Amino acid sequence: MGKAVLPMSSGVGFGSVSLLFALLAVLAGTDPGAGGKIGTLLHEVLLVRFGTTGGMVLLVIWTTLSVALTVRFDFRRISPPRLTGRIRRSDRSEKDAGTAALRPDEPDSERPRDESRLDSSFTEAEGAAGTGESDDGTATDNQEFEEDLENRIYKNKVPPLNLLEPELGFINRDYDLSDTIEAIKVAMEELETPIEFVSYCIGPAIIQYQVQPGSRRAANGEGSTRQIRVGDVARVERDLAVQLGEKNLAIQAPVPGKAYIGIDLPNPNALIVRLRPLMESKIFREMKSPLRVALGRDITGMPVVVDLEQMPHLLIAGTTNSGKSICMRSIALCLLMNNSPEDLRVIMIDPKRVELFRFNGVPHLYGNVETEFERSLAVLNWAVYEMNERYKLFQNEGQGINKIAAYNKLALSRGDKPLPRIVIFVDEVAEIMNGPDRSGVDAINKLASLSRATGIHLILATQRPDATVITGDIKTNIPARIALNVASGVDSRVIMGKQGAEKLLGRGDMYLIQPSQQTPLRIQGPMLMDSEIDAVVNFWRKLAPRSESEEESGAPWEAEIARQEEEELHDKVFRDAVKAVCTTGRATTNFLQTKLRISFPRAKRILSRMEDLGIVGPSQAGGRQREVLWSADEADHLDEKIGFAEE
Repeated sequence: MGKAVLPMSSGVGFGSVSLLFALLAVLAGTDPGAGGKIGTLLHEVLLVRFGTTGGMVLLVIWTTLSVALTVRFDFRRISPPRLTGRIRRSDRSEKDAGTAALRPDEPDSERPRDESRLDSSFTEAEGAAGTGESDDGTATDNQEFEEDLENRIYKNKVPPLNLLEPELGFINRDYDLSDTIEAIKVAMEELETPIEFVSYCIGPAIIQYQVQPGSRRAANGEGSTRQIRVGDVARVERDLAVQLGEKNLAIQAPVPGKAYIGIDLPNPNALIVRLRPLMESKIFREMKSPLRVALGRDITGMPVVVDLEQMPHLLIAGTTNSGKSICMRSIALCLLMNNSPEDLRVIMIDPKRVELFRFNGVPHLYGNVETEFERSLAVLNWAVYEMNERYKLFQNEGQGINKIAAYNKLALSRGDKPLPRIVIFVDEVAEIMNGPDRSGVDAINKLASLSRATGIHLILATQRPDATVITGDIKTNIPARIALNVASGVDSRVIMGKQGAEKLLGRGDMYLIQPSQQTPLRIQGPMLMDSEIDAVVNFWRKLAPRSESEEESGAPWEAEIARQEEEELHDKVFRDAVKAVCTTGRATTNFLQTKLRISFPRAKRILSRMEDLGIVGPSQAGGRQREVLWSADEADHLDEKIGFAEE
């Protein structure tokens, strides 16, 4: 019986039509007008749904299959061999050299990562039937191949970008803005500050109308005119907002480095910015710093990438729901996506206990995310100790070694292990700045002023941008700041020295203040999903799991915390606590916290030690206070009692 082939009316016809559409999409990719509306639509759908790399791969496959159907290629002639094992390179023969290799997926090949991380490939192996292997041997070979494949895939030094979500859409720049332009002109005429339109720019979150000051007839003489000043346009910002009925209108007078004034209005069809396209951008790939961070897109839609190593610290401030925590998490994820645990270590302090906990378990993280005030102080004090130790190390080396880059270069030349950079995230720094212990404030000031050369960087966030949190020392030592939406113009002045942050749209709309720029840069930050964080964390946990020794020892500050806890139970605070409890008969953490002005965790530890020594009874159900077992006289002989109890 002859081979069955698709008839001309079905196979060839379908292949011809499919090939026509594929060629239109290809032409649209090379020249936007060449493929017509159909080709442009197909090309955009592929890019939006599958990304740049995935869309191009699918387009090539589509074209190839269409050509095969058109020429009536018999697909049954293709008989892939069974993949039952692997052949080592040393065992390859000349016959195997021409065999096609099976490679693991290499997504985002356009990103210039360390290509040496991927081994060359696997070769196809013959089936068990052809080699005489038994079923058990075949199963063993299959298992070995799968394990080897997994090991080779996870030799990547950084996670693939396809773990992140792509941007689902483009910035729509085909608006008809004539009505809004005319409304602005009329309103400015009524406010006696006429303007002339230059152009407009449609960004992901706002639309900037670019204008120049006009002229009006002077009152001192008929026929004479007076040029409107830039300051006159800036002063009518609130009046213009009322005239147009816009709550979040802002005027940049002038736009930095430009010869026009910007009137910023919200974009009614805002684009949801994602982190993945920012990291795929050319500006991000060309920046060679290991601590480069993609912050978002500016008003023109261009990616904004900064170097944390040059900042060298960052302060983020904004109200609730302004995008502060998402901004911090996107910065952390961007750093984890581009650095191995050997190159970067992370410390996270989250008193709110809700934003950074998803990073627990990532191998870059020292210990776990810290949430208690007392432990946070120990973490910051350890960071100061580590900074001083690194300076001593640089000093001992000599040879002009005065920063981490020079030391690591020297260490690699000698075959030693380089020092990792350390980034410390504090999600609510106000809890430390306004705490009962000033050691945390002193530690932050020391790190902010001295730690740059040692590779230790701070990223602080707060929702209370007042002078008690953002002190003069903080503003001096951390000139790079991000201002999200705040409650008032006073808060905006504290963060960036001028008003404007109170008019931001929220949801990631921010101003970036850098020492190299006199005027804040408006940016739309990326949206980050919890699933993206989980995917990257799980990838790293599988790629570089923590060693047993690290799991047992925990964070490097654990020993210091244990020593401090033991010492503080024998100091004056503990004695005062025992006396207060035995005198009043009240044994609650709230009572000790108020009476002695100590933190809640410390009061809880003191009560726990009192229970161990038999001073108070166990905690009671229903919120009832503990039973006090000692009298006031016994509390006066605490040293003797403790010595007897401990023996």
